[in-house]
Amino acid sequence: MLNRRQFIGTMGATALGLGLVGCGGSGSADSGSGTTDGSDGAKKKVAIFLDGPINDGGWGASCYKAMTDAADALGWDTAYSESVATADWATTMENYIDQGYDLIFAPGNQYTDAVKQVAKDYPDAHFCILNDTVKDTNIE
Repeated sequence: MLNRRQFIGTMGATALGLGLVGCGGSGSADSGSGTTDGSDGAKKKVAIFLDGPINDGGWGASCYKAMTDAADALGWDTAYSESVATADWATTMENYIDQGYDLIFAPGNQYTDAVKQVAKDYPDAHFCILNDTVKDTNIE
């Protein structure tokens, strides 16, 4: 079974690959095979939020498909929020964290400031940002 770091790498690589070939994505908000990945036996969960529609036929759809493909391979549950207004990005991430999501997928550098903001308040949360790098959220 892949660990969290390998999962993030798999999602990032898959998203980039799918983004380059322009694959679309569809599916339900929840998926998974029922396996567990946590030491407590709880099923892992990953969520994505987008500023556009999930079925845009471009970057958003590709990133969503990459996330669900990786999650399906690992038996993780998935969820998504689409067409989220900029003012609601932080709240959307906080809601997922409060619901017990293990990883929040932010598929673009436009989300970096919101991720940094939320990461300061939720130091145990995990994020995957495409097209950007955040080395230490404790440094301003």
